[in-house]
Amino acid sequence: MRTIKVENGYGLDRITITENPVPEVGEHEVLVKVHAVSLNQLDIMVAEGIFGTPLPHVLGSDAAGVVVQVGSSVKHFAVGDRVCTHFIQDWQDGQLKAEYLKSRLGTGVNGVFAEYISLSGQALVKIPDSMSFTEASTLPIAALVAWEAVVNTIQIRPGQSLLI
Repeated sequence: MRTIKVENGYGLDRITITENPVPEVGEHEVLVKVHAVSLNQLDIMVAEGIFGTPLPHVLGSDAAGVVVQVGSSVKHFAVGDRVCTHFIQDWQDGQLKAEYLKSRLGTGVNGVFAEYISLSGQALVKIPDSMSFTEASTLPIAALVAWEAVVNTIQIRPGQSLLI
């Protein structure tokens, strides 16, 4: 399986495509065959060393694909489900807490620029059949940024208007 990593130092010229084994699936994990990824400014910042992420490191924070294997304790996904990644894996609801940021895909933990990824069941979201993998792969960071801005930063409430 191919992965896109930054290794042997930071910089865009240090990005390589490497062969790695398909990841093992743990009890609480889901194996996904990746069909599409999207590139974010964050991914470039990680490659350039802005976060000091330990190397070697698989890049990428946003991906979409199909579930090919499910861990024994995962009940809300099945083989064949279409999914996209959830950028901050530990942030399931409510206020964003600093401790959640350690679980950011592609920064705090290895990313998703790979042919297969194994992630916790809470790190994935089902996508509708009406959405392409390419479209779904653009949602994780963009959707979370919009949510954080509207719900937590400006705290929009029912009856208020928002110009986008």
